[in-house]
Amino acid sequence: MKSEAADYLGKARQCLDEAKQIAAMMPLHHIVAREAYLAAYHAAEAYIFERTGKTAKTHRGLRSEFSRLARGEPRIDREYLTFLAQAKDSLWSVDLFRCESILLRSHWVMVVIDVFTRRLIGFGVEGESIDGIAVCRMFNRAIANHPMPKRISTDHDPLFRFHRWLANLRVREIEEIKSVPYAPVSHPFVERLIGTIRRELLDRAFFWNATDLERKLDEFRTYYNTHRVHRALDGVTPTCRAGNPPPIRAALASYRWQSHCRGLFQTPQHA
Repeated sequence: MKSEAADYLGKARQCLDEAKQIAAMMPLHHIVAREAYLAAYHAAEAYIFERTGKTAKTHRGLRSEFSRLARGEPRIDREYLTFLAQAKDSLWSVDLFRCESILLRSHWVMVVIDVFTRRLIGFGVEGESIDGIAVCRMFNRAIANHPMPKRISTDHDPLFRFHRWLANLRVREIEEIKSVPYAPVSHPFVERLIGTIRRELLDRAFFWNATDLERKLDEFRTYYNTHRVHRALDGVTPTCRAGNPPPIRAALASYRWQSHCRGLFQTPQHA
């Protein structure tokens, strides 16, 4: 076996061991699923490198190359490829938070994030008083124009116990996974995202009403998914993690600044 392939298998074993340890300590389903996927991903990298001497640069490229090489291979279970292909959009995290307008009126905001790619799926905004019907309306608005996930994770907020909410998930055939009670660390990605939204947007920009808030949140979603790089994703954006091609890198000799969120953020672009 080539040394590079052995390194990929070592990473796969490490991720699998971490998934087993997390599963033994507490039921953090989404973290266990992520580590299990990374184990499968690195194992597929080792297989591709052993066969071709090259590695895929994106998750989509790895899945297509592995599918091509594994076709007709009796030693590889077909469910292995299915697991790789279904990792994206397999689990979304949903949570709610409140914020106040410049007129000191409260608004509820629902945040939906894809755990694997860290893509910000969307937002739902309602007034200061919400019930089960309003929560369903916020969720439907947040996931509009997106394929349905297989599972969503929520905390133990009473708003997620309304009959209408449970019926909405049942009709859409979405499985709901609850986080560990009184343990925000069991719902880490969406909790961290809410903090990012508050620090980088809402603490720096005022809004007048729900329409103005929705507009500014949608602009932040575009910036967050396509322009804001993430250290946890090895310095790439969520859209790149989802399999889309990366943008052209800006050269120091020729670049320009692009404004986002009405001047709150500036990113260098290829001129």
